[in-house]
Amino acid sequence: MNMQGFLNWISIGALPLASASIAFVALLMLDHNASESSRRDGARAIIITGVIALVCSLYLAGAPVIQPMWLQYLILIGGAFCVGILIHLLVSRLFGRPSE
Repeated sequence: MNMQGFLNWISIGALPLASASIAFVALLMLDHNASESSRRDGARAIIITGVIALVCSLYLAGAPVIQPMWLQYLILIGGAFCVGILIHLLVSRLFGRPSE
């Protein structure tokens, strides 16, 4: 496997993970029980994963894996973003504080 193929597979895995992480952390930051320091940490995490998503997106634009390209981004970014939202909802239901 050459370096381009390796970077392709890294980007295919990293882009959905970064997208799901952005959605999960963004919803975590919107929680009314979040402290100021956890919001700051969340903002840093979103910036870092946003850079990862941007770099992977730019790399996959030059060497698309799925055709047409809009479908590639719909699956790798939009689908993963929705999964991040669903994971947040599931975690908050299972481990959240009971409402009074």
